[in-house]
Order: sequence, then C-alpha cells, then structure tokens
Amino acid sequence: MQLRTIAAIASLALLSVTSAAQKGIDNPMTQAVLKVYERLLQEDPTDWETWMARANEYYVHSEYLRSLNDVDNALKHIPADKKAERFDALSLRANIYIETGRHNEALNDLNSALSISPSSYIALYQRANTLYTLGQYKEASADYKRLQRLNPRSAEALVGLARIAVKENNLGTANELLDHAVQLDPNNSSYYVRRASVRKSMGLHRDAVDDLILAISIDSDNSRALQGLVDYGKTNYATVMAALSSAIQQAPNVGMFPYIRAVISQANYKYKAALDDFKLIIDKNLYDYHGIWASMAECQFALGRFAEALATVDTAIAKDPHGASHYVLKAQILRALGEPQKAFDIALSASVMNGGNNQGLIEMGLCCASQQKWAEANTHFGEALLNDP
Repeated sequence: MQLRTIAAIASLALLSVTSAAQKGIDNPMTQAVLKVYERLLQEDPTDWETWMARANEYYVHSEYLRSLNDVDNALKHIPADKKAERFDALSLRANIYIETGRHNEALNDLNSALSISPSSYIALYQRANTLYTLGQYKEASADYKRLQRLNPRSAEALVGLARIAVKENNLGTANELLDHAVQLDPNNSSYYVRRASVRKSMGLHRDAVDDLILAISIDSDNSRALQGLVDYGKTNYATVMAALSSAIQQAPNVGMFPYIRAVISQANYKYKAALDDFKLIIDKNLYDYHGIWASMAECQFALGRFAEALATVDTAIAKDPHGASHYVLKAQILRALGEPQKAFDIALSASVMNGGNNQGLIEMGLCCASQQKWAEANTHFGEALLNDP
C-alpha cells in the first residue's frame, strides 16, 4: 500500500469533506475566476454561458444555494432551441436539488431533461435513484429496467433493483441481483462497495464489512470503501474488528489491514488496541511511515504514558521535520509533563512553520493559560479565532 493511501485512511477518520470544500473556494485562483464572472455578468446579465460557468464553479465547491441561483438565471436566458445547453442546466439543477434534499424538484428537472434526451444513461439513473428515494418503487424499477435495455451489463441497474427488492422484502432476489452485479466485473471494487451498501440495509453487517474489505483488497485507494469501514466502525465496532482480524489472519504480511484496524480503534478511543496494531506494523517492518509513529504517540498520550509518547513523537519529527501537527502533539505532551514553557516554544515553531497553524496557536494559548498568563492566552486564542471563526 502506498504512503498516500495510508495518509488517506487516516484523513478519512479525522477530516470533514465539507470543510475541505469550503477552503477550496477561498483559494486565490478560484476567487480571481469568480471576480471575472461577476464583472462579465454586470456587463451583460443575460450572459447565460457565464451564469452556467459560475454555477458549475459554485457546485464543485458545494456552494449549492449560490449555484442554484446562477443556474436559475441561466435557464431564464438559454434559448429554447439550445437543447443540449438546456439539458445541461436542468441536469445541474437536479443535482443541486438532490444534494440539498429537494427530491421532488429534482424529479421535475430530470423529467424535463429526459424529455430533451430520452436515452441519457446518467439522467435516467439519477431519476431512478430519485424515484427510489421518494418511495416510488414501481416507477424506479421501470427506470432501472430501462437502464438494462440501454446497457445489458449495467451494475447500477442491478443494484437499484436489489435495493427495491429489499424494500419489498424479497431478500433472496436482492442477493441474487447483488451477486450478479459483482459477477459482471469481479475485479471492479466499486461493485463490492455497492453490494455492501445494500447488504447493510438488509442488516447483513458482517457481509457488508467483508465486501468493503474485498473492495480495499482490490483497490487500496478506494476512498468510498475506506470511508465505509470507518463509518461502520462507529456503529458496529465489534463486527469491523472481527472482519479485519480475519483478513489479518489470512494475509499476515499485508500492513494495510492492521493499519485500518488501528485507525478505527483509535477513532473509537480504543487506544491500547490501536497502539498494539501500530506496534505490530513497525515491529514486522510492514511500514515505517512518520504518521504511524505520530499515531502511536497520540495513543500513548491518551493512555497517560507521557514519557513514552514524547520519545515516540520525536521519532515522528525525525522522519518528518516539517510536519507541524507533530510539533503540536509534542507541545501537548510537554504541557502534560508540567513543562509549559518548553511546550510553548514547540507550539510556536509549529505555528510559524505552517504560516499561523491554528492548532499551534491554540496550544500556545493553553500553555499561557496553564501559567496564568491570561492576557497572552487571550491574544493567541483571538488570533486563532480570526483565522477560523
């Protein structure tokens, strides 16, 4: 497993996709593009191409209300004879409605889009899913079957029909359809993820987890499978641990499985179990990644083993001298050891290293507060708030 995959697994357990999208729209390049669109629209409010371009830009960054406003304006001005362009606008607006939970409005737009292009596979698939969400299973089934006529090897159609079979309590049919979907392309990891989602809805949690592990075995970069396991760990921790333990027994020299097990254990505050797996990875020389050492230090810190944590985080820093988060962790450990001034200096280096790292600023404030330097603490907390209100 590549190092970027290891980092991705850890990120899935800790980061928010929404916050990442919000940061994206604030980057200087995106803001420059948005300013150009604003100027063009001020010059010509009927410029539907610019309305659409900006709507797509907002959509990519999850700014759905802004995107909706722009696509509404685009549809007011796109000429009736521009069929393909109107199809694109209606499809985008349907996507916005789906993302914001307005499924009836999405259905209206998908109907309009399909009246323009009746053989659009994507629009038909979206309508089938929307009908399913609205509980209109008969109509959804008809659309999934149309997908099969367009593409006899459509796994999307089989999974859709399986979901409907579950709703109708036809569990045997659902299983047959899911198995058929996987058999169409057994080396396609996405099919196992889809089967897992339906098996989860059937209450077959161990089977669903096994499918997610199969998906990762085929494609270690499958983020949906990784996220699925992390999410499962929050609600079915014992099931996930049992499935991963079985995978480790079958492939003892594959570091990916104990790493995923460790990350999920840590996310569920099972620090001793997580620490054992991280140590297993290091002791067997499966990986020697700085993030593993940092995670070990986090677990030791959480267990109150501060001296061990300090030595371990120093190893992480030696392997990645520019990792600001490692310095923040070291500062936290030093503060716990009763050395707030040393902790402050380390946190300051983390903040400077990363151009005002907020976690570094917060730790600096905590160090000052622990020494009853209230005014200084207030300053650092205030700066952190300015960076991220």
